Amino acid sequence: MHLTSLSAESLAPIRARFLDALRGREGRILEAATRAKTTEPVDLLDDVHKIRGVAPMLGLMQLGALAADAENRLDAWFGTHGLHSADTVRMPDDLHYCLKALHASIREALDWP
Repeated sequence: MHLTSLSAESLAPIRARFLDALRGREGRILEAATRAKTTEPVDLLDDVHKIRGVAPMLGLMQLGALAADAENRLDAWFGTHGLHSADTVRMPDDLHYCLKALHASIREALDWP
């Protein structure tokens, strides 16, 4: 069964758990977007990956697409510089702007009824 075929009532607890987790992830994404670096690269990548997977199933297509873009860009950046140097190397501008857009979309989702 696909989540999109579930009733709104059935999706409500899934949506509530996702939004609760999103509140926790929002801070790490905001920090990375603000600093253009990350001190928690594994956590940041995990956060973005989880948003990418669940958001589209809940109808948050833009959030899922931005997370997919961010995950691809993070993978490339970490592949070039390594996970452990991510806090010392400034991220590329395109990744920085992508994370800013992702954060803005997270804020919109957190205001989602």
